[in-house]
Amino acid sequence: MAAASAPWADLLTDGSTDQHVVQFYEDPAFLEKAVATWIATPLRRGGGAVLIATAEHRAAVARRLGEMDLDALQLEREGRLLLLDADATMEAFMVGGLPDAPAFFAAAGDAIRKVRSSGATEVRAWGEMVNLLWKRGNLKGAMRLEELWNEVIAEHGIRLLCSYESHGLAPETFELLPSLTHGHGLLIPVEDYARLDRAVARALIEVCGDDTAALSGTMGRREPPLRMPKSTAVVHALRRTLPYFGDRVASKAQAHYDEDKA
Repeated sequence: MAAASAPWADLLTDGSTDQHVVQFYEDPAFLEKAVATWIATPLRRGGGAVLIATAEHRAAVARRLGEMDLDALQLEREGRLLLLDADATMEAFMVGGLPDAPAFFAAAGDAIRKVRSSGATEVRAWGEMVNLLWKRGNLKGAMRLEELWNEVIAEHGIRLLCSYESHGLAPETFELLPSLTHGHGLLIPVEDYARLDRAVARALIEVCGDDTAALSGTMGRREPPLRMPKSTAVVHALRRTLPYFGDRVASKAQAHYDEDKA
């Protein structure tokens, strides 16, 4: 898959973008902007959206929509925007720490059909149930839920954005990434891609010295498991092939990214 070079907002707005997108974030403002951008696209052209999130994030995204001249309350009244509580939704299908497939398919299908009954044909969804499971230590449940979402996407023809609360260059992000390669087509690791490029370039020089150009070129030519910024693809490939150097580059790049707020 090719590396993603366009800014994240363009990627999320693009109607032909991948069906299953994953975002990493630390700043809640980035999460809110990304989600609002993701669902504003179909809402502006008569489509619909399903949001399964915490009360705090549902309210925050509604406010962001308002800043984009989209009235969340009116969209709800029209039936084109459906806001659901993440924990309450999970109570309907989680059994013994794992999602029950038939119960999940029923819950997801009902939500999508409800939005489509408004006349909306194009439907996008955003959910943070997988993030809540992951943050609570239930990686197995989160990844099983990702798999079931892929089946819902295929059956109902929707597009899905899922978001994980983690720095795009953090060790836990790279540890989670292999589990996300199946089904996802696009990774948005950070908000500022130019800042990411600067941070990774600086870290590569500090760690690899004179070998930076050759090593970066070699790693950059490796096919990433899903579309992602080239700098992220380089670090991911380096961690897989030369983990000692890859871990050091990722750590330094994370620090440089956080320092570079200009």
